[in-house]
Amino acid sequence: YALTVLANSMHVVWSSYGGEFGYLQQILCADGWLKKKHGLLPTLIDKLAHSEKRPHDAYQVMRCLNIVFQVSSPKVNLKAMEWGAPSAIYSARDIGRSCHSLLERESELAMRSSINAIYGTMIATEGALVTCVA
Repeated sequence: YALTVLANSMHVVWSSYGGEFGYLQQILCADGWLKKKHGLLPTLIDKLAHSEKRPHDAYQVMRCLNIVFQVSSPKVNLKAMEWGAPSAIYSARDIGRSCHSLLERESELAMRSSINAIYGTMIATEGALVTCVA
């Protein structure tokens, strides 16, 4: 249930600010999200990489990642890519196709969102050091 609570909470925070990115972006840039060991973002990506074991958990992770890709800074997007988000998303989509239509739908949305996030990150970081904005 924790992943459902997290996904719902992220959605409420994002939608309660009318889709404004500032507040949620500050949360996503916090050290607790970005630590390689025990950080929330790498933990979510790891859970997604094992979606065949618990497809419904993977669905909730995809809901979280879709918000992350929509609101996060280039630094967060780069970290997600570095930690294997693209391959985990593709794997989750394939598992969703076989047994969980909501996972499939969220995975396809994440594929589009992550491509847009990567493209935006590449434009924003042309030769620049990427940092989170406080």
